[in-house]
Amino acid sequence: NPGSVSGSTWLLYGGDLVPLGHALVECRSGTTVIATTTSDASGNYDFGMVIPPGTYDIYGEASLNGTVYSDLVSGVEVISNTTTAYVTLILH
Repeated sequence: NPGSVSGSTWLLYGGDLVPLGHALVECRSGTTVIATTTSDASGNYDFGMVIPPGTYDIYGEASLNGTVYSDLVSGVEVISNTTTAYVTLILH
C-alpha cells in the first residue's frame, strides 16, 4: 500500500525566512518524478497516499520576480499507509 509525504515550503529571501505558497513539490526517485503537488497558500503540502514505499528525494521549486528558487531533501522514507511528516523545503 502507498504512503505519503507532507511538509512545508519556505523561501529564504533577503535574509528572511517566509512561508511560500504555490510552490511546485516533487517526489523523485533519481531523475524519475513519482508524484507532484503544489503547496497551499500557507506553504503546506501533502502528496496524499499515492507514493509506493521506498526512499525518495523531495524537491521544491518556485519562481519569484524571474528568479528560480529551489531545495532538495534526500533520503525521505515513505512507509505503507503512513504519512512522513514535517519535510521542510527551504527554497533559496
